[in-house]
Amino acid sequence: MLSHDDATTAGTVHTQVWFGPESRPLFGWVSRPADGRARGGVVLCPPVGEEGRAAHRTFRRLAEGLMGWELHRLAGLRVDAATPAAAEGVHVVPGFGVGPLRLSAPCRVVWTERSSTRTGFGYGTLPGHPESGEEGFVALLEENGLVVFDLFAFSRHSNWFYRAGGPVAEAAQRLVTRRYVAAAKALAGGLAG
Repeated sequence: MLSHDDATTAGTVHTQVWFGPESRPLFGWVSRPADGRARGGVVLCPPVGEEGRAAHRTFRRLAEGLMGWELHRLAGLRVDAATPAAAEGVHVVPGFGVGPLRLSAPCRVVWTERSSTRTGFGYGTLPGHPESGEEGFVALLEENGLVVFDLFAFSRHSNWFYRAGGPVAEAAQRLVTRRYVAAAKALAGGLAG
């Protein structure tokens, strides 16, 4: 990913980026709080010249990947879900790590939204999750053709054990966030699968 000029507005740093295959580079912006305290997010836009059709294709790929747990799988998580797609009330257990070192993170989907311009879901943590909070994943298609991946979360460590290992838990959160962003890029760019 090549970055260009940075701009700062109202406490947010916006960085122009090019990503994707060299034969069809995609342009977008990465926006993050100036204090660096964010879990991630990226704006994706369609290749110049294909405009409307490409924007809808890009949005559809990202939206389907979000709702079908593919974003999580591409981010390196094992997904044990009661249904093949996110739906309100569904229990899902993303797992991070390998073998006996795998950390399970049980959640329940608390909301979903599907429209021609906005699709996504949010889940809340359940007992046994290392954090206590909620996380949301949304694909947006803006009027100007921009496709936006919106990832937002709020949480705190769920017990004394995870509070004691705070720096390690926070490093794991940053790693998963980077993986979510990379997975969203792959889904939107048609590079997944």
